[in-house]
Amino acid sequence: MPQSELHLSRSRQLQPVFAEVLAGEVLAQGEVAGSGEGTSSFGLRAGGGIDIPIDRYIAVRLLDVSYFLTDASNATNNRQNNLLVGAGISFRWPSRTPDASRTAVKSHM
Repeated sequence: MPQSELHLSRSRQLQPVFAEVLAGEVLAQGEVAGSGEGTSSFGLRAGGGIDIPIDRYIAVRLLDVSYFLTDASNATNNRQNNLLVGAGISFRWPSRTPDASRTAVKSHM
């Protein structure tokens, strides 16, 4: 599913609070889908959390809460509402674009 994150600041500094929205197609198979062949449907996941930065590349994810909606066909109401709660460690890869504050400008006179 495509993912988009919203950081509550314009800078790319380490932010302790984050929000995310994911939307796309989900696949359910077996008893969950009501048939052995499986079914695909729309899925939406929205949530956010709190990261406590350790350094530039590692943070402790103190809280991650998301609402996950799918509308796969089943024997009840063809809708599944899920609440996901988690915590853990977040690893960040360095950006390929240089940070403007760290780029030195050399002038030739």
